[in-house]
Amino acid sequence: MNYKNDYDIRQLKLMNENLMAFDKGEISLYTLQSRLEFLLQVMEHVDDSWEFSFLEEIGTLASINAEEPVDKSINLNKIKNEAIHNLKNLVEGALQSLEEK
Repeated sequence: MNYKNDYDIRQLKLMNENLMAFDKGEISLYTLQSRLEFLLQVMEHVDDSWEFSFLEEIGTLASINAEEPVDKSINLNKIKNEAIHNLKNLVEGALQSLEEK
């Protein structure tokens, strides 16, 4: 994300709003995952490494949504919280980078 793009800034802000809505319990994990994927798809200019990292975290959320782990010792809440935290950092970092330009 090398240059200012108002459209992409709006998409990143919507991602941030959805992450906050999830934190407040206003939307489900499935809804969050779906919305974030959609917003990523409609962005105009996305750095490949940023997109890869973002999709990795979305994949984690998708896995959590898909099924219960076979190994019951796996702490899904911890994994989910880490993925959400990483997504917030990615979105906030991209927003700061674009807004500075």
